[in-house]
Amino acid sequence: MLLSCYDATVLLSCYDAAVLPSCYDATVLLRCYCPATMLLSCYDATVLLRCYCPATMLLSCYDATVLLRCYCPATMLLSCYDATVLLRCYCPATMLLSCYNATVLLRCYCPAMMLLSCYDATVLL
Repeated sequence: MLLSCYDATVLLSCYDAAVLPSCYDATVLLRCYCPATMLLSCYDATVLLRCYCPATMLLSCYDATVLLRCYCPATMLLSCYDATVLLRCYCPATMLLSCYNATVLLRCYCPAMMLLSCYDATVLL
């Protein structure tokens, strides 16, 4: 089980193409992190993974919000809505460039208090 936001970022780093040879292998790895208390389901975890497999970029803002919903227990994010709104700042056209950027982005969601604005999130990133 993932115990913290830090653990979640470490897990995301495993999706780097240099580490895992295929999306299939990454999916198998992710199934180890599917307890009901953390991810809604293994299916949702697979959806999360698909955001990071093709060309190391998110497929769409929709995929990014699906990813965030997997990390929204009350102990981690104040609300899934706030997290998805914040993430939308990073989606258009340029998207996330790498798994490394994705892990940095997730760190923004870890403090007890959410970021006040997308501008603050950009500065943090």
